[in-house]
Amino acid sequence: MPTDFAEALHEALLGDQLTIATAESCTVGRVMAHLGSCSGSSAYFKGGVCAYTKEAKVNILGVDNDHATEVKCFSARVAEEMAEGVAKLFGADIGISTTGYAEPNREGGILVPQAWVGLCFEGECHSAQVVLDEDFALPGMREVAQKEITHQATRFLLSHLFGIDLWDEDLEAWDEDDWDNADV
Repeated sequence: MPTDFAEALHEALLGDQLTIATAESCTVGRVMAHLGSCSGSSAYFKGGVCAYTKEAKVNILGVDNDHATEVKCFSARVAEEMAEGVAKLFGADIGISTTGYAEPNREGGILVPQAWVGLCFEGECHSAQVVLDEDFALPGMREVAQKEITHQATRFLLSHLFGIDLWDEDLEAWDEDDWDNADV
């Protein structure tokens, strides 16, 4: 039985012989580090791109320049295009991405850290918005916010791999029967 998200992903990706690649902006490589934290991850983790600027998103991942400019790289569409682009770039079955703000940007109207997570899997792209609460908006909380966005991106990925809603559910509360009966 998996004991944490990284182990659950490891078992799911290995079990289904799926490969994955990441495109990250606001999490600056934390999803990559999470995926690579289990021994044997090279069997499924093909690589990743830290596309922090709009130019990197457009030139490396194929994100639409006009849309990215209009939304300042913060939308479901940008996240989905990043995920699709990184999956194609690495020839992976799954692409996952993060784009957003790890701290408030008051001039831009962003009062709390938030991100879009993109996922391209089985020919379909999906996205989810992660909005953190005010506790994450305090000075010095940028790294904590990045870790929480990474955690939520992992939950989103697991929910698609297992075909269940983990978005509002406590993964650690699962018992062995839940994992054994999950559609992986």
